[in-house]
Amino acid sequence: MRNWAMMIGSMAMSGLVLAGCGGGDAAPASSAGAPAAAGGATTVTATMKDLTLAVDKNSGKAGEFTFKADNKGALAHELAVLKTDVAADKIPQKDAKADESTGKLIGRTAEIAAGKAESKTVKLEAGKYVLLCNVPAHYAAGMAVAFTVQ
Repeated sequence: MRNWAMMIGSMAMSGLVLAGCGGGDAAPASSAGAPAAAGGATTVTATMKDLTLAVDKNSGKAGEFTFKADNKGALAHELAVLKTDVAADKIPQKDAKADESTGKLIGRTAEIAAGKAESKTVKLEAGKYVLLCNVPAHYAAGMAVAFTVQ
């Protein structure tokens, strides 16, 4: 009986160790934008989960950008591109949303259902931007990242 208890305890401990070694499935943000394909837009993938937003790159050169918003969460989301000098986490809120009048709204996707994806192509000039989900309460929960265009 003692051997069974030791074996089960060892298996449980091994599982915890392996779980601690696993990485997240979100790609780290790179500091440089990927070059655009010949004659095409630079693609930025935004992965949205329940109240988190991560991008595969956080900057790029002025021109066309295609933002691919991939909703891997259970809640509906959207992706908005706001040109602003205000920090991503400092945009004032109005009616449980980021106040988009603090900058210039460049574009946004439609609301994206759980498990779905949508793309939006926009032309961006040099400057500071914030990519955010402006479904009520989602911005306040932290669904915003800074994006810079050179």
